[in-house]
Amino acid sequence: MSVRRAELIHIEGADNFFGSLSEKVAALEMLRPPHPLSSKIAVTNLKRYIPEDKFQIKLYELIMDETKNVFSNFVDQNAFSLRTPFTDDELAIRILKYEKSLKSCFNLSQPELIGANKTNIMFG
Repeated sequence: MSVRRAELIHIEGADNFFGSLSEKVAALEMLRPPHPLSSKIAVTNLKRYIPEDKFQIKLYELIMDETKNVFSNFVDQNAFSLRTPFTDDELAIRILKYEKSLKSCFNLSQPELIGANKTNIMFG
């Protein structure tokens, strides 16, 4: 143990330990930020699609794709399971997961991108 600098840990049982470990690894995976270009590309496309009516379908598809991505993050692999014991740590992890899942939609919803002349960009 000293050669590898291992530490002895005391656990209540393998089921609890590995269940908790699995949840923490999944939380770390969810906290990994998305590739920065994906959000920038979406915003760039949005800026290109808004001013011209000929891009209404592409604009609609962009917004729907982002919405579907957010939805899939919320239902995929029970990332936001109600069966998880709810602690202060779990709350902090969930808030970070929510923020990560919604980041691209937040970026697309900035008022300065939409402009005052496009009040209804979906069905304008």
